[in-house]
Amino acid sequence: YIFSVVVLGTIIYVIILASMGKEISFFGYKMYVVKTDSMEPTIKVDTIILVHDEPVENLDRGTIITFDFNNKSYIL
Repeated sequence: YIFSVVVLGTIIYVIILASMGKEISFFGYKMYVVKTDSMEPTIKVDTIILVHDEPVENLDRGTIITFDFNNKSYIL
C-alpha cells in the first residue's frame, strides 16, 4: 500500500513538473509535454512524451526528433 502511494505521488509530481516546462530526466530518458499543435494529428497538445539520445545514423526519414537550441528543447 505504501509503495503504491509513493509511486502514485511520484508520478503526479513528475507530471506537474513536466507540465510546467521543467526538464525531467530518469534512466537516460527526458520527459516533455507538447505545448503547441505543430505536431498534430500525430502528437496532440498536452501529450507527455519520453525522449532519449540516439546517434544520428540510427534515425530514419520521418523519425520524430527533439533538439536543444539556446537551452530550449524543440520537437520536430
